[in-house]
Amino acid sequence: MAEALVKVLKLTLHRPRPGPFYGGVEQFSFPSGHATLSIVAYGFLAFLLCRGEQHRLRMVFALAAALLIAPIAFSRLYLGAHWLSDVLGGLSFGVAWVAVLAVAHVYQTHEDLKPRRLAAVMLATLVIAGTAHIATDHAVDLARYAYQPLSGER
Repeated sequence: MAEALVKVLKLTLHRPRPGPFYGGVEQFSFPSGHATLSIVAYGFLAFLLCRGEQHRLRMVFALAAALLIAPIAFSRLYLGAHWLSDVLGGLSFGVAWVAVLAVAHVYQTHEDLKPRRLAAVMLATLVIAGTAHIATDHAVDLARYAYQPLSGER
């Protein structure tokens, strides 16, 4: 759902990217889908793992999530795929979406639902989806973000 809302925002705002990396709806920049979805996936996973844990372990999960999210957000700037405002907007939207998911989870959770089991399923899904993405799209992504010398540059 978060990804669909990101696409709706991109189509609505029509903010161009710093470089011509994508076509279609992905040619628009705001908000950064990578930043948004990294917060949603890793942030909600951290939330699930933190439920019922002591403060020290909660800090470990939060730090682990931040250490996964920060390089993804930074990579969007480093690769020239987004403006800073796009990344900050994506991170903000992701935090808001995690808050909505967390509230819904707290109010809709049944006693038989185990947060650790749900977190394990979510983590397994991330690993499977990530492996499939790397297997199918890694070469295309390498070509897309390869260094392109400016005209007249050697």
